[in-house]
Amino acid sequence: WEQHYDLSLELFSCCVRAQYVAGNYDGVAISYSPIDLYARCIQDKLPAFESVIHMLGGQGRFSEAIEYGLSVLDQLGEPVERNVKEEDVAVEFQKTGALLQSTAKRWGHNTSSCREIEEWDVSAVNAIQEAPVMHDK
Repeated sequence: WEQHYDLSLELFSCCVRAQYVAGNYDGVAISYSPIDLYARCIQDKLPAFESVIHMLGGQGRFSEAIEYGLSVLDQLGEPVERNVKEEDVAVEFQKTGALLQSTAKRWGHNTSSCREIEEWDVSAVNAIQEAPVMHDK
């Protein structure tokens, strides 16, 4: 790892991915361990993180996959609130719509077409409210 960092990182990241694709979930953990030990920064771990999240989801361990993904975001400096209310989600969709409209204006796009954004806000919030709760297997 010290003499051939980029090569080692690439090889072990590919190995993690190959173990996941092969369905060898124990191999994922074994292959990931050196990356966790020797990676110089969080960004270097991202490809392996992705495979671990897919592996957890593939095993039906959805809560763990989500929590793992959220912890990665925390490590990247993008914390996500874990206990949100429906009202908070609606407010965030409205903020996103306003930001998109503002961006469209700066780029010179016709903002009347941004009405689709507002409609999307409403339909997205409705979809979230109606979505079934996922449970682990």
